[in-house]
Amino acid sequence: MHVEWLADFELRHGRLLQLLTGKRVALAFRSMPLLAEAILLLDGICEQMLLLPADLDAATTPCFIESSGTTLVLTDQGDMWPDAIRFMQDAGMPPQRHAETAWLLPTSGTTGAPKLISHTTASLSRSVRPVSPGRVNRWGLLYEIPRFAGLQVYLQSLLGGGILVIPDGVDIPLHGQIELFARNRVNALSATPTLWRKLLMTGALESLPLTQITLGGEIATQATLDALAAAFPGVRLTHVYASTEFGVGFSVSDGHAGFPAAWLNDPSTGLTLDPRNGELCFRRGESLFCTGDHVEVKGNRAYFLGRLNGSINVGGNKVMPEAVENVLLQHSAVALVAVSALRSPLMGNLVKAEIVAKPGCTPSDDLRRELTAHCRARLQPFQVPAIIAFVEALATSANGKIRRV
Repeated sequence: MHVEWLADFELRHGRLLQLLTGKRVALAFRSMPLLAEAILLLDGICEQMLLLPADLDAATTPCFIESSGTTLVLTDQGDMWPDAIRFMQDAGMPPQRHAETAWLLPTSGTTGAPKLISHTTASLSRSVRPVSPGRVNRWGLLYEIPRFAGLQVYLQSLLGGGILVIPDGVDIPLHGQIELFARNRVNALSATPTLWRKLLMTGALESLPLTQITLGGEIATQATLDALAAAFPGVRLTHVYASTEFGVGFSVSDGHAGFPAAWLNDPSTGLTLDPRNGELCFRRGESLFCTGDHVEVKGNRAYFLGRLNGSINVGGNKVMPEAVENVLLQHSAVALVAVSALRSPLMGNLVKAEIVAKPGCTPSDDLRRELTAHCRARLQPFQVPAIIAFVEALATSANGKIRRV
């Protein structure tokens, strides 16, 4: 299939709207401010928008373009598109509207090969909430907009009556982004629990007047929630459960890990657990979506244990990496941790924990023994890490999630 890369040839302004109306278009941008503007202009004009993250694998991009039926690719790798945006704003002529634009989003690929998920503006904005009268949320964007987490912040600020501060580029270091947010008085941020722990460790958040903190993408442990509440007394803490596949499922704002068990089997929430394996599922209308997440009910609370397909087999026993990480994060010396499997000829696998110590805590054999004792007091013997390695940093994905080897 022939695809026209619009940045590769001169496009007459008079033909722009004609070319884009009703077309299947891909947006491949490195500049997030330009992409934010392009989406506003094209939603309701194009039949379909394929949002391509800047770091998407070079072999995957053409496959997505072909499988989606895309015929026009808009990119900022040239000098055409900024001029085209200005033209569309100043033309003084309303574009021909399309009934409903389909938004195609690639999944992260953390649980398999990346795939495309189709949404509409309505399905993506289902969780948008207007801010209280007299309050203005100034959101800082920590993710690329084509990522589901970034798109949620974009839509919340746009449709919820807020302001969005967007770093101009995908390669700006984290401290540079925080400095930008501080200059623009950002008071609302959304990030993964891992990224929040990184930010707490650096002390960079002290420059932000945060009143809204949102967590998503990973399990929000009680230790992380308590640390954020202590750093920002009176802040509104919201943990969002969502995925690219089904959108936003629910949010929790009571400051506690997990969610109320009363939400399960309540028709108004659609939440249910598969009795065979404890998998969380959503029922919407006639459709049932199973998430792959293992949930356990304790008392009046339901807690996330981890991904069903992510367990470590230790001598025939299943170990959820997230459960071990949760225990280690309760120790005052641990800032970040990633638990993974280490192959063992005898046991099949052993549990390995890589730990970033908090500032002021010196890694040592004594600390390693202390952490082992901490785990033994709270975990089953087969869950206790056989190896504890201290590292200076942990690898994270483009979505801010811990990469487990």
